[in-house]
Amino acid sequence: MSPHHVPSFDDLKSRTADLWRGFAGSWWVAGGWAIDLAIGMVTRAHDDIDVSVLRQDLPAIRSHFADWDLRVVSGGEIRRWNGGPLAPEEHQLWARFDKGPRPTGVADFSVDPTFFEVLIEEQADGQWTYRRDPAVKRPLAEFGRIAEGIPFVAPDIQLLYKSKPHPSYDAKNDIDFERCCPHLSQGERGWLNDSLRLVSPEHRWLQRLGRT
Repeated sequence: MSPHHVPSFDDLKSRTADLWRGFAGSWWVAGGWAIDLAIGMVTRAHDDIDVSVLRQDLPAIRSHFADWDLRVVSGGEIRRWNGGPLAPEEHQLWARFDKGPRPTGVADFSVDPTFFEVLIEEQADGQWTYRRDPAVKRPLAEFGRIAEGIPFVAPDIQLLYKSKPHPSYDAKNDIDFERCCPHLSQGERGWLNDSLRLVSPEHRWLQRLGRT
């Protein structure tokens, strides 16, 4: 079992809501945990915790986690981040509590038990924008939900992120999709269907969405 496996929503809350309390911005649990929160039960083990934030709130990240080791992850490499601007294509931070020797490699950093990942979201004029295709938008107020006292990325948006092909994650993402699909509202299914047809018109999930 991974050292940062979180076995229950209560433990997830202690690793997120307690940690982010007082943060001067918005945040949402992302990834597989967002799917489980949407379903209302823990469906599988999770190796880490992903948290989405808005790019405009990056200064608040540096302030709130002043005692943490923060790194930019880009192009398979990691570098120290001291709060400066990030390039538009940089949308991933890794965080660990800054104690003891500092890891120098990706593998050493990610196994730290305090590790979590920050995913940077784009927004403009009250609209969230899909970073992989700015033609896909959503009112920012609809980007997240709350369950178990934890804000999380809306399931149709999270599934859109999970739809990107990746040989290491396709099987897991397909399972998350199948488990979550029956819990989507008609509007959420329609939005995901329309978004997939725009960014990936041959996607394997479209047939399932069409008959749900």
